[in-house]
Amino acid sequence: MERPGSRGSLALAAAGISKAPTGSPIERPERPNTANANSRLTTGQPQQQAAASGGARGGTAQPPGTAMKHGGVLGGAAAIVRGTPAPSARPLTQQGVGGLAKPGTSAGGRQVLDRNYFLSQLRQKRQEIINATHELQEEVEELQQHQAAAARANKRAGELQAQVRALQESLADANIVLDKAGLHAPLDSIAAELDAAKSRNNEQRARAEGMAADRMALEAAARQAEARVADLEAAAEARLATLPPGQRAAYQALQQEHEGLLADAAAREAALAELDEAVAAAEGELGRNPAKRRTLELQEAVRQLQQQHADLAAAEERAKATPEEQREALMSKAPPEKGTAHVDVEVKRDNAELERLAAEAKATQEEVRALEARQQQAGAAGGGGCGGVRADAEDERARREKFEELCAKDREITAFMDAFPARREDKRRELAERRDAAEAAIERLARQLAAGGGVGAAPARAAQAARPEQQHAPAEGSAAELSARSAELAKIQGLGAKITEELAALDRRISEAEAEAGKLSDVGAARAAAEARQAELESKREELARGRDAAKAALSEKTRRQEAKESELSHHPAWPAARRAEEHLASLQQQAAAARAAVVARAAEADCSELAARVASLVSEVNALLLANPMTG
Repeated sequence: MERPGSRGSLALAAAGISKAPTGSPIERPERPNTANANSRLTTGQPQQQAAASGGARGGTAQPPGTAMKHGGVLGGAAAIVRGTPAPSARPLTQQGVGGLAKPGTSAGGRQVLDRNYFLSQLRQKRQEIINATHELQEEVEELQQHQAAAARANKRAGELQAQVRALQESLADANIVLDKAGLHAPLDSIAAELDAAKSRNNEQRARAEGMAADRMALEAAARQAEARVADLEAAAEARLATLPPGQRAAYQALQQEHEGLLADAAAREAALAELDEAVAAAEGELGRNPAKRRTLELQEAVRQLQQQHADLAAAEERAKATPEEQREALMSKAPPEKGTAHVDVEVKRDNAELERLAAEAKATQEEVRALEARQQQAGAAGGGGCGGVRADAEDERARREKFEELCAKDREITAFMDAFPARREDKRRELAERRDAAEAAIERLARQLAAGGGVGAAPARAAQAARPEQQHAPAEGSAAELSARSAELAKIQGLGAKITEELAALDRRISEAEAEAGKLSDVGAARAAAEARQAELESKREELARGRDAAKAALSEKTRRQEAKESELSHHPAWPAARRAEEHLASLQQQAAAARAAVVARAAEADCSELAARVASLVSEVNALLLANPMTG
């Protein structure tokens, strides 16, 4: 007789629970059998052995395995869900429990008919689930406690951060005080400065509060004024409504005219402001640009010269008589004795100087035009206003030399134009003096001739009577002298005509020189613009260089001050304490960061919401199954 299997193994087999491979679905095994393995076949119901992959072990002498897995529990729950086992599927036993004999078997096995076995198995599994749930709840509570500790640590970390921030602010304030007061400043002076700063802050705060109160008062007054204006407007509207239609139309017309005048006044004020701005800009440009200022001065000088020339011409026209009168006067007077050749030489030299200056002015104008053409070509090739300054160094030097030559010629012309009126006045004065001298000599000669022809007749006759051989000598000498004087007078007449022609030529050359000077002033504007542009670029380049040098100097100065300050701080008695405070601050920051990381890690570990949900769902399923499938005896 074989040893029967245990009740637990039969119960597990009856419940459909068996040891199965992990990951494979659990199938319901066949009905277990405790008959002999070598018994003969009977004529009853054919028996089938359980599958190798599931079900309880057959009736052998070995004890059944009691190892359980979570998959078995789930399989048991699934078996319960499938229904209560039929009496034919209940396990067999050879013990004296009582029951029905298994039909079709050769052995005397019995089936379990009571439900206590199943209830005990169910209670056992339920107790296991309760224990597992309790363990999970304990773990959840422990994790919650850890989470609370993590929250406290996080709160402490926040407090430490606030303390660190306060310490940083205090350190910054102390550094500012050290920078301003110095390392060796006494504490009393620092405290005095602190009190003074607090008093200044209080005064400024009081002043700001007073200004705010004044502003509020002004705003209240403005609101009252606006309300008053609104009342007045309403009263005016009401009064206007009571007026006759004609007066109302006249009032509206006057109102429209008033609005139009206001708009016109605003437009005129805007135009006046624009004109003022343009005048200010022009004055500023004139003050900044020496070339334009020089051009304006030259124009003023030319205008003054023109005015002086007109005044002198008018005075000369008033002073001199007609040519007929001048000719008659010259014919009736003797010529001067000397000075005519010198005057002719001076006039010729002045004419040559004027011709030379006119030629130089024309050459200068041509050179300026050529420079302008080259500048325009360079600007067109460069693609912008700064293209003219993109030439190489040699062209720039050549242009600068040419510009200096032009400036020298301009100064020479200006000096000549400035000195020309004085020289002309000197020449005219010299000519007038010589003319007066000639007139005086002619008058003196005329008086001598008149005296010799009238009063001196008697002495002449006496002398003729005394000396007959000499009576014809004075007459011959007078005739020779008269012929010489007539020749000199003819020369003087020709010289006067020549002087008049030379003066007219001088006037024409002066007008031509003034016209050339005007053209040069116009060309000087373009030249001044190019010079201003070049000067602006040079100034910008110099400004950039100065800024770079200033930045380097400031950087070196800051570096030097920083090094000096570090050296002073390193020798200060409070430096070790400050160094330790900084190290302590760094360690506190590291600890705070580590605490935050630990809090985050523990929070991630304490996230058992999924496991709790699974446990709760499993418990709810078991309870539902117990309520839906009650056990009957």
